Amino acid sequence: MGAEERVLDSHNWPLFLQLLTAVRDTRHPYGPRQHPLFRLRPERWLESLVVADVSVIDERLLSQSNESRALYSQVPAFFASDRAMLDVLTTTHAGRLAVVELKADEDIHLPLQGLDYWSRVAWHHSRAEFPRFGYFADRELSTQKPLLYLVAPALHVHPQTDVLLRYLAPEIEWEFVGIDEHWREGVKVIFRKRPECRSHTADTAARGTPDPRLRIAI
Repeated sequence: MGAEERVLDSHNWPLFLQLLTAVRDTRHPYGPRQHPLFRLRPERWLESLVVADVSVIDERLLSQSNESRALYSQVPAFFASDRAMLDVLTTTHAGRLAVVELKADEDIHLPLQGLDYWSRVAWHHSRAEFPRFGYFADRELSTQKPLLYLVAPALHVHPQTDVLLRYLAPEIEWEFVGIDEHWREGVKVIFRKRPECRSHTADTAARGTPDPRLRIAI
């Protein structure tokens, strides 16, 4: 099943109705899991649920119901001539920007993609470009660097994810959010991981390297 465009007319109207019926019968949380329409573009499905209420990821985040102009999905972000699309960009109640990167399946690139999008948002934010481009026009944005949320089903986290997260710079305030496998029925957080902020031990200080351990918050 791929992209296809047709002009809707009387000849293909029955086919269009057939497609609508198939979508209605399959594209819902309890639809047939092996059907192509059920399995099609799971990340966009997950994104639609998070956009509907992003506070399920963190209660500090503003949802559409709170502020209609405080959340954007599929946001273009430019760096030089390169263009990328952020899954979700929103703010906290205090006006701090937050980047939410989503994966519906196991993907080793999740931390690096999140870092890439975070750096683009931080770059634009440092130049006060979001209000100038029409984003968050009715909100006062905090001068703090953005938050970064990495979201994936708890049982579909790549085993090297923790290793990659240890190399993120301390200035990046990130949180890994593991959600329930049945997220189509409603997004529920199962666990959270954050960088551990502890004083260095003598051995760590001697090596001059940060403590790589992570804190898990249930």
